Amino acid sequence: MKPFGVLGGFLFVLNVVGGVSLGPMSAVPNAVASPPAPRPFLPEARAAFDRGDDAAAIARAEAFIAASPGDPLLADAQLLLARSRERTGDWAAAWEQYRLFLSNFPTHAAAREALARAADLARRHVFSPAQPVFRWRIVSADEPAVRFDRWSANQRDGPTGAILALGRRPDWETVARLVDHAAVEGVRLLLWPPLDEPEAPFDPFDDVRVRASEDAYRAAARLPVDGFLVGPALSLGAGARGLAAQRVMESLSQGMLTRSETSGRFAWAWAGLRARASARALGRFVQTVERVQPGRMWFAAVSAVAVVHPTAAILQEGEDLAELHRAVPRLVPVLIGVDAADREAIGVGISRVGFSAPAFGWTSDRELVALP
Repeated sequence: MKPFGVLGGFLFVLNVVGGVSLGPMSAVPNAVASPPAPRPFLPEARAAFDRGDDAAAIARAEAFIAASPGDPLLADAQLLLARSRERTGDWAAAWEQYRLFLSNFPTHAAAREALARAADLARRHVFSPAQPVFRWRIVSADEPAVRFDRWSANQRDGPTGAILALGRRPDWETVARLVDHAAVEGVRLLLWPPLDEPEAPFDPFDDVRVRASEDAYRAAARLPVDGFLVGPALSLGAGARGLAAQRVMESLSQGMLTRSETSGRFAWAWAGLRARASARALGRFVQTVERVQPGRMWFAAVSAVAVVHPTAAILQEGEDLAELHRAVPRLVPVLIGVDAADREAIGVGISRVGFSAPAFGWTSDRELVALP
């Protein structure tokens, strides 16, 4: 007999007499295959939300999220949880849940709606009332990725606002998303629509150009922003060569013996016309926005010379702070080229003109910083 003959016969007897099988474990009567893992709680959460039972919807959505990491329906559960929290009035928790949903599922079909809801909660409940901003940073709406969340995490010296520089033909849907992203992170926002065109500086005497700028401000006014920045292109220099400006200059020069753009009677008359034309254009922009979104902030950029040496600024650049203040009394002046030695004189000059808001300095790294 072979060495395993006895053992083989013994096993055969066990199998026949005792009914014991030593085959694969799946054949053992007591071994039960595990059923597929269920997706608990999400249908119950949806049903509870639909019938208005937000407490049950929250409890079951949270249970599903905890029990189902990586589940394809996790996005639906997170969005349902955010909506339920919002409906209960737990604004901060809803805002945070919407932010989590957007971070985890930025391309989800409901991402735009979630962004709008999070932005609305942030504006009305989370970051209200808004804190004053003493530093504004300029960014371009055309930048590939503007990350406002990084700003909100590193505001050591108080809130930092953003100024969104728009292109000449902005994609308003993209701008609207950026506006909402800023709101979600608690970043206050100004818009800066351009006034000049390539090879064609802004001409405040050109009514067609002014109306085109009004249209841009009207479109921007539909967005819930804190205000607007008007850049230095608003002012018209002494040597302006726009067609409308040239016609005004020609009309002014008739009957005058001396036509000097930098001194004398003609120069002062021409400077006054330019300064008033710029101020009128600014007033039109403000009125256009006021009809849609009243109470916005207005910043206007001028050279520091307009405060320190106002006569030279009026004659050479057509910058007259007094005219701008008359057009928009609540205007915030933004001064370009501030010298540290002139700061005291600037403070006195700003107060003398009648501005109540503190002036800002435009630094070389595209930031606006409140002047002491």
